[in-house]
Amino acid sequence: MKPEVHQALTKRAIAIYEKRQDRTISKNFSNRIVYGTKAEDNLTPSRLWNWHFFRQNNEILEKTRFLRMRPTSETIFNKHVKKLQSTSKESLVYYEYLGRIIHHIQDMNTPSHVIPIYHALKPKDLFETFMCDALNDTMFNPEIPQEQSCQKDTLYYNYKCVAQETLTLLENTHIITSVNGHEDSLPLTVLWQNHQACPDRKNPGFGHFTKDCKIFADKSDSSIIVDGMVHTVTLEEKHRINNMICGKAIRDTINIFEFVKL
Repeated sequence: MKPEVHQALTKRAIAIYEKRQDRTISKNFSNRIVYGTKAEDNLTPSRLWNWHFFRQNNEILEKTRFLRMRPTSETIFNKHVKKLQSTSKESLVYYEYLGRIIHHIQDMNTPSHVIPIYHALKPKDLFETFMCDALNDTMFNPEIPQEQSCQKDTLYYNYKCVAQETLTLLENTHIITSVNGHEDSLPLTVLWQNHQACPDRKNPGFGHFTKDCKIFADKSDSSIIVDGMVHTVTLEEKHRINNMICGKAIRDTINIFEFVKL
């Protein structure tokens, strides 16, 4: 997710949490949480050395082709957890660490982070750009799941659980399309392929964006061709997928607030 999306989803989660708890969180504290979600992507040595991906499989190596960078976020996540636990809740720093932790929880809701698929300046994650643009669209209406995700005794367990639930969601979700005027559907694997279906030779354990991810570059209806059949994907359907993923990220953020007894 881009920083703007992290901030927007966190603000929504805070508002919903306050309503559920029937209380208002200090503005200084809530602002610091939102700041932490953005700051985690600031260009620092820590950010360069710690990629924000999930260790989805055992083929992901600890040492990459770029010096000794960590290809997954579990190490930096656990460092933030230790700092959070050793900091007083009366300190603004506590809420910044909480925001940094939430940043990774929200990343575990993003397809390219959990599959995972390497992306930086190239290749670009067009879905992340779509998520950002959608924030100002009238069709942005995140669907918060009714069912609760698992909450166990550690934040790290929640981090892994959120990622696994996202992988399950992606495996079980289809894009609704139309073919010759008739409703059809396609699995999300037409957009994102894991390391087994399409391995990234440069980054072991990583998958690939397919050419059909380009549909998220369109601000209108798009087409996907599969086995010679032209599937039309409406702009509304693309927003539905985005709202589903953003809604889950908001729910999982609220669950972290509940876990730490914000």
